[in-house]
Amino acid sequence: MKLKIKYFPEEQDENRSSVKKYIESLEKKHKKIYDLTQIDLRTIEQNGVKAINDFKKQGICKSLGDGLYELRIPKNARGGVLRIYFQFHHFQKDTIIILDAEFKKKKKGDTKKARKNKN
Repeated sequence: MKLKIKYFPEEQDENRSSVKKYIESLEKKHKKIYDLTQIDLRTIEQNGVKAINDFKKQGICKSLGDGLYELRIPKNARGGVLRIYFQFHHFQKDTIIILDAEFKKKKKGDTKKARKNKN
């Protein structure tokens, strides 16, 4: 089953910077990670939950509890990792919502913002 991907906040909310804009901004500074992100998100769209389960087996995706997931692109790299935090939509089971993203050079991510956006 294919999955739709939505971004938080909704694209029509002009007063807030969206996660989608942040991810797109990586194209200039971190082209390789941006390209990998596009490939992984397309894979999730096309293959759905199967892709997420495959990514879990590869250590690229993991559950953080309370329905929150983390996708790491790439799994680990010296130059840094893009961490994308998402959840499944409560009512549209064929949809995931990307809540937050951060480019990290440290080992531990900051999930506070993603958890806040989740509620």
